[in-house]
Amino acid sequence: MKKKMLAMAGMLVLCGSVCLLSGCGSSSGQTDNAAVEEAEEDNGSTGDTVEAEAEDESGEDSMTDGTEVDEAATDSDGEKISQTANDSDEEEPDTGDAALDNPRNGDGIGEKELLVASFGTSYNDSRRLTIGAIEQEMEESEPDFDVRRAFTSQMIIDHVKDRDGVEIDNVTEALDRAVDNGVKSLVVMPTHLMDGLEYHDLIRELGGYVDSFEGVAVGAPLLSKDEDYTRVAEALADATSSFTDGKTAICFMGHGTEAASNGVYERMQQEMESLGHKDIFIGTVEATPTLEDVLNKVKEGDYTKVVLRPMMVVAGDHANNDMAGDDDDSWKSVFESEGYEVECVLEGIAQIPAIRELYADHAKAAIETLSTETEGLAGNFREVEAAAKASDEAAEKEAMANAKSPEELALSDGTYEVEVELSGGSGRSSVSSPAEMSVENGTVIARIEWSSEYYDYMKIDEEKYLPVNTEGNSVFEIPVSVFDAPMDVVADTTAMSQPHEVDYQLTFASESIREK
Repeated sequence: MKKKMLAMAGMLVLCGSVCLLSGCGSSSGQTDNAAVEEAEEDNGSTGDTVEAEAEDESGEDSMTDGTEVDEAATDSDGEKISQTANDSDEEEPDTGDAALDNPRNGDGIGEKELLVASFGTSYNDSRRLTIGAIEQEMEESEPDFDVRRAFTSQMIIDHVKDRDGVEIDNVTEALDRAVDNGVKSLVVMPTHLMDGLEYHDLIRELGGYVDSFEGVAVGAPLLSKDEDYTRVAEALADATSSFTDGKTAICFMGHGTEAASNGVYERMQQEMESLGHKDIFIGTVEATPTLEDVLNKVKEGDYTKVVLRPMMVVAGDHANNDMAGDDDDSWKSVFESEGYEVECVLEGIAQIPAIRELYADHAKAAIETLSTETEGLAGNFREVEAAAKASDEAAEKEAMANAKSPEELALSDGTYEVEVELSGGSGRSSVSSPAEMSVENGTVIARIEWSSEYYDYMKIDEEKYLPVNTEGNSVFEIPVSVFDAPMDVVADTTAMSQPHEVDYQLTFASESIREK
């Protein structure tokens, strides 16, 4: 069977590039870690790197960019982002002046801080016009709070520092800064689209600091309540109303996540339809609804033109390449091959004022959970933490309900193939599927080939496994302990300035097992 590369995002992507392109020409071959990070998240992420993703977007997506890029210019999963000068004569497109953006990482914080946590992007103009615009909205709506920035993608932070000399705090650095500055009341406002993997990762990290403040509150992701869906749907529809002529289909591309929170996309489609926006369609690049789902819906109408726009906080690698790129499998190319005139709007949804206002309203709601009673400040963090933990436990329980052990499958000794899916990380790396699998005396060993050459070891239950090859993409032979449920693994990448261990999950599908 022909091999295919599978990649699942752990966060909603948050990657960015800003421009309006007629005819969908991609403005960049760069990538930001989607979403990603997307997402995470969220844009996950995981959201879901909501990543994001990368992340993000994660919109949660995950990628980066670079001129004269070396091994450090890769995403957190070890994917090479851009060719080096030795590999390509192409120059990196200009992403804008980093000096125009405010990293909001200064000291001198007062007793009240509003920390805006985003997956991040290395596209300078986009960072200023999307994430920076959200932060500016927070400053204007909450003048009593000092607004600070944190990115969840260390890769993006490192790359912006190396390339532009601009330092952006990660979440740990931002929280340490708040403690050192004597902040008493801390409000964290994530820019995730959904309550997904990236959002939960942020909650877990914040949990280690909650006792350092008198009050801690967390804002809800963009799509949390019924009214959020209505407001976002109307904002997206208003932003694209100039294209509405009965002959134009408007298609928004989200990131997608393997988490249950992926349902926000179908929910948004239903909201669009209930509000009478029959010409607007929602899909994802990493999950469902798929491009094929969106294409089939468009074919049902009498459309001659398609407008593509990302449903991500910023518009980065997924928007520039998966949506507006020239590859045969991009959304643009697929719709053009079906005979449609295609136009791409490469703008993140954070450029829409109504979206920024909704984020600000969520921050205000979190602030209102704080009090100044005699016993000290309060906040909603413990409630949010408990809800995230319950959600994680429910998802794990559901995933394990169908789990099968190698003993249950009772496979005979021999060599097999098995479909395998990768989740976690930034969503940019993938593994080759189907994978070769051997069985001997009940022990199952899978041969895992990564989409990168920069993984130097894997770990399972703290036992380390080294590559079995010396050239090409990294290949490992690892034991399989469970089928039809995620199996936790760790992979160490040397692609960045320092080695990083990245948490992943591999899911082996028992129904796909076949003898070679």
